[in-house]
Amino acid sequence: MSSPRAKEVQKAKKDLETGIERRREDSRRQILNAAMELFFEKGYNETTTRDIVHKTGILNGSLYNRFKSKDDILRSVVAETINDALAVSEKSLEQEKDLLVAVVLPAAMELYAASLSSKVAELFYEAHKNWEVVQDLIDLAINWAKQYLERYGLAPMDEECIRNGLMESVGAVGNVMGYYSHGGRADYHSFVKNLVAYAAMVMRIPAFDINGTVGKIVRIMEAGGFVICGHQVGHCADPETAD
Repeated sequence: MSSPRAKEVQKAKKDLETGIERRREDSRRQILNAAMELFFEKGYNETTTRDIVHKTGILNGSLYNRFKSKDDILRSVVAETINDALAVSEKSLEQEKDLLVAVVLPAAMELYAASLSSKVAELFYEAHKNWEVVQDLIDLAINWAKQYLERYGLAPMDEECIRNGLMESVGAVGNVMGYYSHGGRADYHSFVKNLVAYAAMVMRIPAFDINGTVGKIVRIMEAGGFVICGHQVGHCADPETAD
């Protein structure tokens, strides 16, 4: 049995570790928020890590202890943004019987985000040029689809086949990001419709009512809005002007 003194030491050690971890996370969040403000203000390509360090007021080494590079910061922003949006949508999917709604949602989230603002689209366009981010997006889509295939009692996917198919769809979504980043104004619903048709083909999921599926996806996405680094973005509203 541990002595009271030993328990006090263990508690103090645990409290210290918790405090350090909290400060690390606070610093990480500060960097992400500062980076996003600069990305919207100056553009991703015009923002430097020096700019981010200056805005946060931290030491240069502190940034590189959290992130390897500016691309790594963008990678974290994209991953957190999509994961947060999906988490908000999960409750809406509990009673959903259309498997394609769930499967297409991660990529549709990107299209929705890009349609909100050309600056959001620019960030996602740059992300799609980064091979590590592309792999992250494919992994996210596969893991997300797996849980819903299991929920519907369907056979496991041929992961290699699905990965190859998703690589093509991620490339197509990246092109749409470029379109919106250069001022494109087309309704994103048509792009979501193409995604649904493609997913049905690649994953061999019957698509009885593509328009109905698109409508469900749109309602789920727009009901949750979109949050980027804590900033709520409304449909057709630029993040820099949104609350």
